[in-house]
Amino acid sequence: MLDICKWYPITYDESQNTVLQQECMRYNKLLGQMTSTLKDVRKALKGLVVMSSELDGLATSLYNNQVPAMWESKAYPSLKPLVLWQEDLQRRASFVDDWVKNGLPATFWVSGFFFPQAFLTAILQNFARKAQVCQSLFAGLFCSTGVFVRPPLTLLRISDWNRHG
Repeated sequence: MLDICKWYPITYDESQNTVLQQECMRYNKLLGQMTSTLKDVRKALKGLVVMSSELDGLATSLYNNQVPAMWESKAYPSLKPLVLWQEDLQRRASFVDDWVKNGLPATFWVSGFFFPQAFLTAILQNFARKAQVCQSLFAGLFCSTGVFVRPPLTLLRISDWNRHG
């Protein structure tokens, strides 16, 4: 996490760095929980430690292809069975990893975020600061077509931000 804080510091001009740091913290917390509980259940199945009710629930969930409750509490909302959830988690972690390694992506997988609202707020903040307008002017102006209205009523597509920023 320290390298991410150095590579992507929280600055006034780039609110998406905050989102990246928060996403990394959330994914690291989830992956750490998964790693430690899988090690513990493996030891319990070998008889090296006592099988607690939590570990029994984890083992039962794994057997039934369900996301264990102790992982769900740290994870993003999902109704997928365990195998598909794990594939989805790998894609999400790869998306964040690519962002860290290669810089700000040209496109974003919004549903791949733990907290997409933070990402959308960061985009609005960046845009409002570059356009030097109050962020509250954009409340409710984002629509499914990905177009913002910028005073004086100039249409600016999200994909054109870098050229007009």
